[in-house]
Amino acid sequence: MGVGLAISTDAMRACAVAPRWPTLRLRWCGRAWLPRELIRASPREENIASVAAFRRQVRTVLRGLWGWPRLRVGLPDRAARVCVVFADQLARQR
Repeated sequence: MGVGLAISTDAMRACAVAPRWPTLRLRWCGRAWLPRELIRASPREENIASVAAFRRQVRTVLRGLWGWPRLRVGLPDRAARVCVVFADQLARQR
């Protein structure tokens, strides 16, 4: 079984996936509204303001699951930034 965890700046959502012949079974686990400023979408600074508060929210969302299954995390597109640099644009000196 695996767990999908979607994190945004205002809420955290989770669902469990288990194999069930011939498809998969998807089960809603829960949602926790996140306190303001707990998650900051920043490419340079730390994104989690308080790890202890974040851990409490994860426990709230995953309440009712047996054990700790594999966890997959989904982040919004704006949380990842991609930059393409061509080799001829790089400086020759370090």
